[in-house]
Amino acid sequence: VGKSVKLEQVASGQDMMIPFTSTAITSGKVYASALVKVNAVADDVYFFVLLQPTSAGIVDGKAPVENARLLASKCDTEGKFVFKISRNSATLFETTGEYELGKTYLVVMSYEFKEGTKNDVVQLWVNPAVASTEPKPNAAINSSTHTGADMKSFQAIELRQGSSATKVGPEVIVDAIRVGTAWTDLCDVASTEPTMTVT
Repeated sequence: VGKSVKLEQVASGQDMMIPFTSTAITSGKVYASALVKVNAVADDVYFFVLLQPTSAGIVDGKAPVENARLLASKCDTEGKFVFKISRNSATLFETTGEYELGKTYLVVMSYEFKEGTKNDVVQLWVNPAVASTEPKPNAAINSSTHTGADMKSFQAIELRQGSSATKVGPEVIVDAIRVGTAWTDLCDVASTEPTMTVT
């Protein structure tokens, strides 16, 4: 699409924070979509994250809370990988399907604020059908499957390269990032044969 970002397979590289709203979102549901091409995988290190702002907002030198995390991880099949999601830093939940290295996928992740604690919902879709109705996710986290802490708000996306001197992230190309508060924000469903608009 253009203006893509390549995340290198390094242990501790530069991270990029991208605000998508001037006022943090504190309720409802947030969707983030992107075209993702995974070329290589290593450790269970997340590369795409929704960020909770600090008291100073999203600024250099201030580490925000990283939540609603997307990972690309090894699987048992040569030349393939699985996507995984997590709410905060607790247990990872992976897709039931395996995906090919070097192939581009449309990936959608959502975070839904719920009343109560440790019960917010994180969902993931890989190459979803384009429709006005939200389809069934490929992976989901809810209160019965996850104990990670809830978020208070969202204001930015982070593209992350590695996590420490010993944890190597995947080599990924990310393009056409889009954020919305409804499934239809990600799609053009006005025509008879709708097309996903990821700009």
